Amino acid sequence: MKAETIPELIKFLSIQEQALGKQSPEVACTVSKLADLYMDKGLLDDAEKLYQRALEIRERAIGPHNREAEETRNSLARIKAIRKEDVVPPAPVYAGTSSSAGYSSLNQSQNQGHNMNFGTGTGTGTGNAAVDSSTSLDMVTDTPYTLNAQNLAEKVKEMELEVDLIRQVSGSESLQLADCLTKLADLYCRTKLYEAMEPLLIESLKIREAQLGTDHFLVANSLKNLARLYYFQSKFTVSKPLFEAAITIRKSLFGPRHPKVAEALTQYAKLLRKMKRIEEAQTIDQEVHSIRARHGTWHRL
Repeated sequence: MKAETIPELIKFLSIQEQALGKQSPEVACTVSKLADLYMDKGLLDDAEKLYQRALEIRERAIGPHNREAEETRNSLARIKAIRKEDVVPPAPVYAGTSSSAGYSSLNQSQNQGHNMNFGTGTGTGTGNAAVDSSTSLDMVTDTPYTLNAQNLAEKVKEMELEVDLIRQVSGSESLQLADCLTKLADLYCRTKLYEAMEPLLIESLKIREAQLGTDHFLVANSLKNLARLYYFQSKFTVSKPLFEAAITIRKSLFGPRHPKVAEALTQYAKLLRKMKRIEEAQTIDQEVHSIRARHGTWHRL
């Protein structure tokens, strides 16, 4: 039976459970695939329960140290990281209502050096820079980075070694490698090594597209990471279509009125201002303001 949609997989799972038993490793594969579909739709609670069930079956049937169990743990970690992105400190003002306000916050963080904390909400600056993540990349991790110069250099070396190790152990197509490449790019960004970041972010994007498909949330994150990099380099015409692709995926997954869409639109509006497309930026500001007002919360920028 070929099952590709959620209803088809639920039906197939029921048949499989009756035929093989609920603790079969084959059942775990179907449960994990069903969790992937829920994940793609942004239904994190349902996906988490299914991943947890798949993990328990796999650990019981074939032990905790195997590729399938590790992949399931990585999926659970991604859910945790995505949820953490939604926990946002309240912003005292809406920076998108004024081009001068938006530039003030961005320029302040640029003058202090980019604090790329991967959306954890932590910052080393003061004032607006502490809550404005306009210089943040997206990645999968729950580890905030608050490092001084010496510790940063040590962390770079550690992450470079980790990337090499994962490439040797897991291969060049693993999602774990994609995550580590993004972390390393973040560390390079703190020292403004933009040229070194680019190949890392491109490789991470290609891995995620190959492993997850072109319409996955993590692919949207990778696209936005590249867009942000080119924004920092003032390569605005290169950045623009990447932002647009990331926004399209987020709208498809979460709907056009979701805070994650607003977050990407806010950064896109800043890009448009740099390109002197002020009217377009103001139109997007209105869209963002409407989304945030509807949800009654201030999502991170």
